[in-house]
Amino acid sequence: MYYKITNHAKGSLLNSEFSVNYSQHHWVKGIGKLFVFDSLDSVFQFRGRMHNAFHGRSYPVWKCKALNPEPLTLMANYPDDFQRFWESFPHIPASLDVDKTPAGTLCVSTLKLLERVC
Repeated sequence: MYYKITNHAKGSLLNSEFSVNYSQHHWVKGIGKLFVFDSLDSVFQFRGRMHNAFHGRSYPVWKCKALNPEPLTLMANYPDDFQRFWESFPHIPASLDVDKTPAGTLCVSTLKLLERVC
């Protein structure tokens, strides 16, 4: 089982040309790889880390099915995607090390939302 954080409309947190609208009824592919977490602990670590960047908002977390999971160990694997992602949060604390991949991050080819966890 995998976990995905979405916006409240079941879309990507990043609002750009790479945005994806996720579904509970259909398998979804992105332009490139999609990011999921391997555990709820990893989700909560990420949400805690991004609390200020999210302006204190709590985004939905979903259980999901995913195909072709691969660990993402270095941000440098996807520099353009991550650069745009981090630039979309202007209030990132200076102490946040954005060069490190969030713990438990996996890249998947396709995913389907199952149920909202929180």
